[in-house]
Amino acid sequence: MARFLFLFSFLLLIACQAQTQAITKQVSVQEAKKMISSQKNLVIIDYRTPKEIAQGKIQNALEIDYYQPNWKEKVAKMDKSKHYLVYCAVGGRSNGAASEMEKMGFKNIYNIKGGYGEWKKSK
Repeated sequence: MARFLFLFSFLLLIACQAQTQAITKQVSVQEAKKMISSQKNLVIIDYRTPKEIAQGKIQNALEIDYYQPNWKEKVAKMDKSKHYLVYCAVGGRSNGAASEMEKMGFKNIYNIKGGYGEWKKSK
């Protein structure tokens, strides 16, 4: 009985870890720049507010305000097979958005560590 409980606990632990492993990959600004220059079908999403975006953004980024109630509806209509590079001001909102994208079935999501703040520093 003890062996069975040990085995059951071990398998349960493995199953839980497999479910909680993030699909989203955290990438540096340098890695993001390489992706942008080498992947023609990469979709870039800026999850900041219009006021933040007015200060600058990554070229060709789609603008989706994370604070708008319909942002998930907009994202849900996108092609789940494409690769997505996401960012916000410092990485929190885009990380949350990436988690929601994972729940929607997106598999290839890359979040820029440090967000647009780090991007801007690297120029």
